[in-house]
Amino acid sequence: MDLQALILSPDAVWKIERAMVGNNESYYLRTKSVALTTLKPAREAVNNGYLKLNDLMLKSLNSIEEELPKLPDNRDRFIELVLPKVRGK
Repeated sequence: MDLQALILSPDAVWKIERAMVGNNESYYLRTKSVALTTLKPAREAVNNGYLKLNDLMLKSLNSIEEELPKLPDNRDRFIELVLPKVRGK
């Protein structure tokens, strides 16, 4: 199975849509919720052998799964954390 096909499958889209619509607190939290929701079917498919990822993609998936939950729930705090990296400081 292809990763894009998996994420765009009706079941995955339904879950992603629910994560998007169900979080009206802020666009930032909505985006974080969608990203976390999108990871779940990808990981399940890899674990079940339905999705084969090359080493680089698997490393990326592992990294995203590890780092995404660590992001703050506050948008301003996120900007404070990221801005120095973007500015190269």
